[in-house]
Amino acid sequence: MKIQIKNAVICVCLTLLIGPVVADEHTEDKSHVFSMQTFKIKWSDIDSYLEVYDREWMPLVKQNEFILSHNIYQHAWGPDWTLLIVEEYRSMADMAKARERLDELWRAKYPDASDRNAADRQFDKYVDGHFDSIVTERLGYSK
Repeated sequence: MKIQIKNAVICVCLTLLIGPVVADEHTEDKSHVFSMQTFKIKWSDIDSYLEVYDREWMPLVKQNEFILSHNIYQHAWGPDWTLLIVEEYRSMADMAKARERLDELWRAKYPDASDRNAADRQFDKYVDGHFDSIVTERLGYSK
């Protein structure tokens, strides 16, 4: 009985000590983080939205050293959305830095708050719905 309790205590201690190290294999230190921004935009407005996006936002994305990749996907089949924007970062910390950097670049482009609001409205007029997701890559499952 004493040996079983001792073994149980050792197992619990090892789990508490080693568990975070093993779990860390799938955290921001090893795998990348992806933000997925899903938009519902009328089919007839997609090209207009992307023209604004290309003119206003893509130059900022390209200047942002924390964004590793940036892709836009257009709906082909499935749920009710039309555009998916996926950005890749090294870590959650880098994703936060990327958001801060984009805010800095946006404020530099439009120092006046009313100009920033007007620029924001260029996007908003096309968007009928939007939601975000953040995912991490599960290492070892790629082709």
